Amino acid sequence: MKEEKKKKANVPNLRFPKFEGEWEKYVISDILEFFPTNSLSWEQLEYNTDNLHNLHYGLIHKGLSTHIELKKCLLPNIKKEFLPNNYTVCNDGDIAFADTSEDTGDVAKVVEFLDCDGEKIVCGLHTIHGRDKLNLTVKGFKGYAFSSTIFRNQIRRLAQGTKVYSVSPKNFNESYISIPPKEEQSKIANLMLLIDQRIATQIKIINNLESLIKGLCQDFHNSVETTEHKIEDLGDSFNVMYLSKDELSAEGEKCILYGELFTTYNCVIEEVVSFTENDSPQKSLSEDNDLLFPASTTVDSQSLISPSALSIKDVILGGDMFGIHLYKTFKNEYVSYVINYVYNRNLAKYAQGSTIIHLHYNDIRNVKIMLPNLNAQIFFTDLMRLLRNKIKNENKMLDAFKEQKTYLLQQIFI
Repeated sequence: MKEEKKKKANVPNLRFPKFEGEWEKYVISDILEFFPTNSLSWEQLEYNTDNLHNLHYGLIHKGLSTHIELKKCLLPNIKKEFLPNNYTVCNDGDIAFADTSEDTGDVAKVVEFLDCDGEKIVCGLHTIHGRDKLNLTVKGFKGYAFSSTIFRNQIRRLAQGTKVYSVSPKNFNESYISIPPKEEQSKIANLMLLIDQRIATQIKIINNLESLIKGLCQDFHNSVETTEHKIEDLGDSFNVMYLSKDELSAEGEKCILYGELFTTYNCVIEEVVSFTENDSPQKSLSEDNDLLFPASTTVDSQSLISPSALSIKDVILGGDMFGIHLYKTFKNEYVSYVINYVYNRNLAKYAQGSTIIHLHYNDIRNVKIMLPNLNAQIFFTDLMRLLRNKIKNENKMLDAFKEQKTYLLQQIFI
């Protein structure tokens, strides 16, 4: 008779010295109490008032770190005419999940309220507000535990949808979390917070360089002689084919999905990182002086005005985007900088929608922008290339810190 396999202890792969014993495993719905949230859109929010702060799910996806310290971040306020009659205020240690995402990897992305600074904060559209009802955890631990690889893998299996994926509090009846003693939780939370602080510092360095580019662009635009052009006069517009993440592969032809215009690329696309083996006979291919616009977002209208310049030919383009093959009298990199940094607010007025915000070429084709001659455009883009190289090096360092965090999220949680 074969010897019965020994049961694996419920302990993480990586652990601080001196801590022993197994972690306790819980059904998540047994330890978290959930509260109703509001459904206010961005149009019903504003900044810098004394009204209730509101956490919109778009900020969880983009803009906030794992832990919210109100003194260190800016949350919008609810406009006076939309203040709810009944609500639950977030306490220090509460968590909020984004219940909807276009990517299964971001469904139930979490933030923890580390320090509300005595202010009233409520959870808003597409969020799930949870609180440790058994007092099993210390402040700071839950944000990382619910960001861990083992929890994220559970959520990917439970998320439902096609184009947009979602979860609900009921899904937490089917998912689990393991919790160590509070002293060990504190050690883990403090280590992860230190790494997050270093990541935040590195992001600040990169953002300062990006701000320098923005400032130089605005100063140059205001000081150089320009002429007026309608957007439709810059080049030939085009739509792109449908292409999903499922069609990405390790090899094949270079491709860009519309979501990557937000997550991977900035004003200028210098290297294409994705590939597909899609064999459609009618592929949407780039030319060597293109400007690509994302056509929808769940965040806000200004973030939608973020075109990227692409100068690499025959890249497959797919998803919810449109583009312009610019004429040779215009430099795509310069036009991208100007639209992103000078005309962003003006073009944002033409975006439409609330939960999902859309922008179409026909909405902006008659908008007028001012541009200098081609030589001036080339001069500026050559100068910006030097700064982009500096940013590239700083991003490599940022990636190293993020890899360290990812490794720990894989190894010190179960």
